[in-house]
Amino acid sequence: MKSNFYFGVFYYNPDDPLFFVRKQNNLGWTVNFGHWKKMLFFLIALLLLIYLYNSLI
Repeated sequence: MKSNFYFGVFYYNPDDPLFFVRKQNNLGWTVNFGHWKKMLFFLIALLLLIYLYNSLI
Protein backbone atom coordinates (compact mmCIF):
# COMPACT_ATOMS: atom_id res chain seq x y z
CA MET A 1 0.00 0.00 0.00
CA LYS A 2 1.38 3.38 -1.04
CA SER A 3 1.59 5.99 1.68
CA ASN A 4 0.30 9.43 0.76
CA PHE A 5 2.64 11.07 3.28
CA TYR A 6 5.76 12.69 1.86
CA PHE A 7 8.78 13.06 4.12
CA GLY A 8 6.53 11.65 6.85
CA VAL A 9 4.88 15.06 7.29
CA PHE A 10 3.01 16.25 4.18
CA TYR A 11 -0.16 14.42 3.17
CA TYR A 12 -0.96 14.66 -0.55
CA ASN A 13 -3.90 12.80 -2.05
CA PRO A 14 -6.05 14.62 -4.64
CA ASP A 15 -8.56 11.73 -4.64
CA ASP A 16 -9.26 12.15 -0.91
CA PRO A 17 -12.07 14.71 -0.38
CA LEU A 18 -11.13 15.37 3.26
CA PHE A 19 -9.41 18.65 4.16
CA PHE A 20 -8.03 17.36 7.48
CA VAL A 21 -6.64 13.85 7.96
CA ARG A 22 -5.08 12.05 10.91
CA LYS A 23 -1.30 12.12 11.12
CA GLN A 24 0.60 8.88 10.63
CA ASN A 25 1.32 8.57 14.35
CA ASN A 26 -2.34 9.44 15.24
CA LEU A 27 -1.17 12.39 17.37
CA GLY A 28 -3.11 15.21 15.77
CA TRP A 29 -4.28 16.26 12.36
CA THR A 30 -2.71 17.51 9.16
CA VAL A 31 -4.11 18.98 5.97
CA ASN A 32 -4.48 17.32 2.59
CA PHE A 33 -2.16 19.31 0.35
CA GLY A 34 -3.63 17.56 -2.69
CA HIS A 35 -6.91 19.41 -2.29
CA TRP A 36 -6.88 22.58 -4.44
CA LYS A 37 -9.02 24.61 -2.04
CA LYS A 38 -6.60 23.98 0.80
CA MET A 39 -3.63 24.88 -1.37
CA LEU A 40 -5.38 28.11 -2.36
CA PHE A 41 -6.03 28.90 1.31
CA PHE A 42 -2.37 28.36 2.25
CA LEU A 43 -1.16 30.42 -0.70
CA ILE A 44 -3.38 33.35 0.30
CA ALA A 45 -2.34 33.02 3.96
CA LEU A 46 1.35 32.94 2.97
CA LEU A 47 0.98 36.02 0.78
CA LEU A 48 -0.85 37.82 3.58
CA LEU A 49 1.92 36.99 6.06
CA ILE A 50 4.58 38.21 3.64
CA TYR A 51 2.64 41.42 3.08
CA LEU A 52 2.19 42.02 6.82
CA TYR A 53 5.84 41.29 7.53
CA ASN A 54 7.00 43.71 4.84
CA SER A 55 4.62 46.43 5.98
CA LEU A 56 6.02 46.30 9.53
CA ILE A 57 9.61 46.81 8.42
